[in-house]
Amino acid sequence: MTEKINKRIKEAAAKKAEQEEKDPYENVPGLGSPEAFLWLMWAFILDMMGVLSAILILVFGVGLAISIAVDILAMGTIGVYMYFKTKHMPTGKRVARAAKRTGLVSAIEAVPVLGDIAFSWTIYLFMEFSKGKA
Repeated sequence: MTEKINKRIKEAAAKKAEQEEKDPYENVPGLGSPEAFLWLMWAFILDMMGVLSAILILVFGVGLAISIAVDILAMGTIGVYMYFKTKHMPTGKRVARAAKRTGLVSAIEAVPVLGDIAFSWTIYLFMEFSKGKA
């Protein structure tokens, strides 16, 4: 009985190790693909909307709501897209690398005017697609 349990534990550990070694970018399209082009254009449009909201903030004192709405829309669409393309949440050492990439973008976007003029969504997707294999 304990042999069966130990065998199942070893199989589960081997399966988990195999999943961690799997390249998360195998389903992410390469930089030259039409899908990457469309997503980069979407990120560029979101970043330009951010620039518009920064101008509204600086000139008229309004636009913060637009800035927050654009950031939520970007995190929702781009974040969900990248999650489903990599097919899993990062584990182990990959958590730190993924947190650096997405955390940096989120930190930049959290500052009202800086996040609006930084074009960080376009840069983030460019970096992710340049690692793509599909």
